[in-house]
Amino acid sequence: MQIQGIVPPLITPLSARDALDVEGLDRLLDHVIKGGVSAVFILGTTGEAPSLSYRLRREMITQTVRIVSGRIPVLVGVTDTAFVESVDLAQYAADCGADAAVLTTPYYFPAGQTELTAYIQNIAPLIPLPLMLYNMPGLTKVWFDNETLRTLSVIDSIVGVKDSSGDMQYFAELCKLKTERPDWTVLLGQEALLADAHALGGDGGVSGGANVAPQMFVDCHRGLSLVTTRLSWQLASGSMRSRRFMTLANTLPGTSRRPNQRFRFWASAATCLPIPSIASCHRNASRLQRSCEGLKSYDRSSLFHGDRLDRLDRLLPGHHGTRFVLLETEQVR
Repeated sequence: MQIQGIVPPLITPLSARDALDVEGLDRLLDHVIKGGVSAVFILGTTGEAPSLSYRLRREMITQTVRIVSGRIPVLVGVTDTAFVESVDLAQYAADCGADAAVLTTPYYFPAGQTELTAYIQNIAPLIPLPLMLYNMPGLTKVWFDNETLRTLSVIDSIVGVKDSSGDMQYFAELCKLKTERPDWTVLLGQEALLADAHALGGDGGVSGGANVAPQMFVDCHRGLSLVTTRLSWQLASGSMRSRRFMTLANTLPGTSRRPNQRFRFWASAATCLPIPSIASCHRNASRLQRSCEGLKSYDRSSLFHGDRLDRLDRLLPGHHGTRFVLLETEQVR
């Protein structure tokens, strides 16, 4: 089971303290599915699973699977402080027709990596679904160390990892494990780091904002994938000349240039992500697309020379605070 793209960690809509808002859940699921998400993840951190009764968790699973009706995969969080409760909830999810279980480290009592490894080795064979591990040290206070994950990668039923640590060096090492398990899915939790995660080899994001604006997040991820595809084609075809690739924040066209030097800039309008506001990024992406009209174009990008960068700067006075995910520069001799 491999997933690429945006997976919203679904909120749990309530109509009362221990009552699921089924109509609200129906509307929410239709909203994110129409937005193009690749799967949904229920009973996670955003879904506030540890605060829900076991009865309500089971109802959430039942209703979600029923409403989704096979349109996209349903991932179910089964984390609990009790071993048997995690197993029982995973079995219930499997009986309902869910597609995968998601399990983080047990919380409250701290566990070392030796105990954590044994925990996963013991519980994985009892979970009747593909299992995604979930690194959430900010709340559980325990990490899945990369060496622990390497040890656990021999378990066939483990199909990937969701990382919400925010540590991109850790995430980079995590992505390297895909050389040993190419079938793994590696997803990032922090939506503002989606571009960085993609550059490191991540498969997508578990983005809480996709509950509200799913299509916006999906478009961002597709833009990143389009750039990767184009660069791969250029490298494979030999058309890629010596270039510097850089991720710029708050600098367009802030690249320094010495006198009498000219540079070519390729800036993809389809690959903008917000820092910090995805809404402002979406607006800027549209303005960038309009500003490219009439300029020499290549694929979904546009070519800017010298003073055209200044023109772009005038056309995009509000670009500050937006990250343009990919900017290729090439010195023109």
